[in-house]
This record gives sequence, C-alpha cells and structure tokens, in this order.
Amino acid sequence: MTALVCRLCGFILLGLGLWGFAARGSFWVFEVNPVQHILQVALGSAALWASWSDQRVARKFCIGSAAAYGFVALLGFLNVPAVVDFLSLNRADHWLHLLIGGTFLAAVALSRTALATGHTGRTDRATPAHGSPGM
Repeated sequence: MTALVCRLCGFILLGLGLWGFAARGSFWVFEVNPVQHILQVALGSAALWASWSDQRVARKFCIGSAAAYGFVALLGFLNVPAVVDFLSLNRADHWLHLLIGGTFLAAVALSRTALATGHTGRTDRATPAHGSPGM
C-alpha cells in the first residue's frame, strides 16, 4: 500500500510542481509560489524513488511525509508567519497539507494491518499454493 501511495502522490506532486512553474498568480484557491513548486518536484521525485525501492523505504517515506505535511498543516493553522509567509500559504493550503499527510498516514496504517494479517498484496508465483502438487 505504501509503495502505491508513494507512486500516486509522486506523480501528482511532480506534475503539479512542474506545471506550477508555468502558472502565474493563483490556481483555483491555492497560491502559486516557486518555493512550493521546487519542494513539490523534489518530494514528488523522492516519492517515486521510494515507490520503486524496497517496501521498507516506501513505508519510511510515508511516515516522514505524513509527519512533515502534518507539521506544515499545523503551523499553517496556527498562522506561524515564518512558514505561512515563506510558502505563501492560505487556509486551502493548510487543509490540502493535512489531507496529503493523512493519506500518507493511512497508507502506513493499512500496510501495517496488511503485514500483521499476512496480506501484503504481493504474490509469489514461484511458490506453489498450499495443497497443490509439488509441495
């Protein structure tokens, strides 16, 4: 689950970051800021790398991203000028950061549940199923 979330968020963040360099002013209800776009490209690239790495790497990336996005959302809701002004954040950005952080956190929680129950979503085709000939 964490690799899938890393891959999806990676493509979205990378696409938005690259697209944002061409945009001017604001997009829908979000402010456009070059610093945010640099961060989006960097995080999107890192998320894609994590998605094609080991499952542990993707999980650790999701944990770190959940913490980072949650922290930025919290600082935004508290209206901390150093963060809000530097990144040109508005209320919509705070909710979006909370949503992204929550998505990464949910991926970690779901992958933990899958690991605990033994359902990782992967199949090993080289190993015969239980009760099949060849065991």
